[in-house]
Amino acid sequence: MLSSNIKGFLFDLDGVFHTGDTLLAGASETLSRIRDKKIPFCFLTNTTTKSKSDLARSLVGMGLKVDESEILNAPSIAKTYLIRTGNPRVYPLISSSAKEDLEGIVEDRRNPEAILIGDIGTTWSYELLNQLFHFLQKGARLVALHKGKYWQTSEGLMLDIGAFVAALEYASGVKAEVVGKPSFSFFQAGAERIGLPLSECAMVGDDIDSDIGAAQSLGIYGILVKTGKYRESNASRSNVKADIVLNSIADLFD
Repeated sequence: MLSSNIKGFLFDLDGVFHTGDTLLAGASETLSRIRDKKIPFCFLTNTTTKSKSDLARSLVGMGLKVDESEILNAPSIAKTYLIRTGNPRVYPLISSSAKEDLEGIVEDRRNPEAILIGDIGTTWSYELLNQLFHFLQKGARLVALHKGKYWQTSEGLMLDIGAFVAALEYASGVKAEVVGKPSFSFFQAGAERIGLPLSECAMVGDDIDSDIGAAQSLGIYGILVKTGKYRESNASRSNVKADIVLNSIADLFD
């Protein structure tokens, strides 16, 4: 039973409404009910492989009626954050699509003032990590779009960028500035987008720590779904306990 204090939703996307290019059962119907009930919501996603516009097009192609304006992604939040903190020259490690959301940020791969880490797939290498390490030694900031441990793919759980961020932090002694989940600013931006205080929002996600634990630490109601990256073994080992656990997003109003 949902708390009566909940007035709006912050939704993760990958693992909650879809996995890869496949829409999860009941996802479209649940979103339609939310719209019919006029419940305020927005999507908070750490996905760094696509711009907001490309992500919206992809979701519509899967059958989920989503507008770009309903999405807050880590690259767009990073742009605002970087501009607010001095607008440094940046070495961006993100996809070409996601770079669309960084318009106005100056790219510099020779003498960057900040390293911006996102998802670059299998192109990570010792040589690249070592190059970034040297930039950090010279005084560059370390900015991470998120610090996820792993994510769900068609081949199962895969290592996420948090591992590379942690390695660079350990070697350089530079603490990463995380702009995506689980950072406070990301959740705050979502609550502001839907016009509600954090205490009247519920976060629905598949990650017990970055979604649920981070949200609860800010006074947000935490709803964990057993889809996407959810694994019972991981959830049981975590100190975080969701307010509600659902089999899937299809059960949100049951």
